[in-house]
Amino acid sequence: DDRNRVLSITAIALARDAIHISDALCRCIAVVARDGVVRATYGHQQIGQPGAIAIDRHERVFAADVFNNSVKVFAAGRLIDDVSAATLGLREVSDLSVSESRLVVADCAGARVAVLRIAPPRPEK
Repeated sequence: DDRNRVLSITAIALARDAIHISDALCRCIAVVARDGVVRATYGHQQIGQPGAIAIDRHERVFAADVFNNSVKVFAAGRLIDDVSAATLGLREVSDLSVSESRLVVADCAGARVAVLRIAPPRPEK
């Protein structure tokens, strides 16, 4: 079953207890245990072509969508935000990194790097 295996590796990011792999062939992100077992996949039908990924201390996953030049934000496998590169003042999202409460976004086409403040998660209702 394609939802329980990794078909390709575009990028990886380490979480506390797993590895998140951006998989361009399944157009999803896979959560893989340190022993190599695929725990879950998410982002199907929500991410056109996954690229770079980064994970913050709250376990939110920031994923570049190369297809439409945006950053998708996932929490517990659910899409919680989708921000276009243009909204961020960028031409493309080439790479991502998280440092403390900052998202660092590389924009190769625009020859720049943007450092954005990450808001803490909203309290659950």
